[in-house]
Amino acid sequence: RRCLAALKGQQPFIDHEIIVVDSTPDDERLSKIRAAFPHVRHVKGHKPLLAGEARNLGVKFARGRYLAFIDADCLPEHDWLHVVRKVLDKGYLFVGGPVLDCLPYHPIAAADNLLQLPDFTSYRPSGIASHLPGGNMATNRAAFHAIGGFSAGIAVGEDTLLSSAAAKRWPRKVYFSNAMRVCHYGRERMKDFLFHQRQFGYFRAVFGLHVSALYLRLGKSIVFSCLFALRRIGYFVFRALQWRPISLLWIIVHLPFLLLGLTAWAIGFWKGCRARKNQAR
Repeated sequence: RRCLAALKGQQPFIDHEIIVVDSTPDDERLSKIRAAFPHVRHVKGHKPLLAGEARNLGVKFARGRYLAFIDADCLPEHDWLHVVRKVLDKGYLFVGGPVLDCLPYHPIAAADNLLQLPDFTSYRPSGIASHLPGGNMATNRAAFHAIGGFSAGIAVGEDTLLSSAAAKRWPRKVYFSNAMRVCHYGRERMKDFLFHQRQFGYFRAVFGLHVSALYLRLGKSIVFSCLFALRRIGYFVFRALQWRPISLLWIIVHLPFLLLGLTAWAIGFWKGCRARKNQAR
């Protein structure tokens, strides 16, 4: 409801259509939301859909030249669509932007955002990007189809796979715009937080996302996987020093929750490396 309300209030106005793809069982709450937003096209999935599959289905019903993707747990800033069109009109094929924290003082939600979105802070300057977040991404329709759309069958990382493939194919056409901002509600329950981080680690290993072949071989050891996970703390510190040194304090404050999340990530990465080994056999 909050996401749709924010999309409805976009200023300055740009002609657009809003498509919601949903594969959850109907209930009274969803019916009320649909009734409150009659201008929104509701597409019902015939089976439970992962995020990438849902986005691909939505594209089939879209009629515009440009496609802008946002998740239901995100809120766009008031000029989000204006920025999307402005950047794509310059000739970039894929564009994304910062993903801010809607719950900065909730320790679990804040740690969730820190762990999965260190590259997409509001302090990062605009420029060419190697990958983009699926909850804040837009593209040219022709480019989307040329790259093959989102990968189906994976729970997380489909946005990295798609945007990384685009960056490899069009090195100067994937862009991070600091002005294209959304706010994200991180997972508030510890169970959901740890499960999500474990999935991130697993699929990063399975698909080798920004991981060398050597690390994937060593990752079959749980000890190495834990050490590799801890190495990510160094990456967070590097990004903080690069863009906003004062944010190091934020990392320190949330360190206990970050370590819990990294432990879950390490377990997922270890299992993903072992799954690669079994696939090779």
